[in-house]
Amino acid sequence: MTTDKLVTLESDKWKFRCSNNRIDYSNEPFTNSDQNDKENVNYSLYVNNDKGKLSVPFIYYDIPMVMAGTEIIFQPTLRCESLYPERTIKLAIGTLQQGLKKTLISESFLLKEDWKTFKLIHERVTSPSAIRIGVYWYDSSPINLILSGNKTTLLKRDLV
Repeated sequence: MTTDKLVTLESDKWKFRCSNNRIDYSNEPFTNSDQNDKENVNYSLYVNNDKGKLSVPFIYYDIPMVMAGTEIIFQPTLRCESLYPERTIKLAIGTLQQGLKKTLISESFLLKEDWKTFKLIHERVTSPSAIRIGVYWYDSSPINLILSGNKTTLLKRDLV
């Protein structure tokens, strides 16, 4: 039997490895249908690496503990602030164990000006560990990459 749990991705828990970032909040709270309460997830992250020194900037979010036998489904909703032809992003899911970071799965996508939801699935966590989800890009453009907080989801599916 499988059990699904939607993880609320709180705005203040995102980490940034890029030269510029900001969080914009909407005035309307978002209702989480699983919990029937109001969550502070109605936000957008604006990031770029203008004049940055990192060759592969990224944003990431750490989930403290995921049990063995869990499937991770990361579905970020992203767009470019304005047309930036051929902007490539990479989504990744990895583990954090004893200070070591290990990428479990990653996939590259082409990002355009319209909102698009992407999907990355790691089929099964083999041992209990912290999980890191991330979005990478490969340029130093001043044009923002935007992540929609209320449309980006992380689902933990217990398969055992």
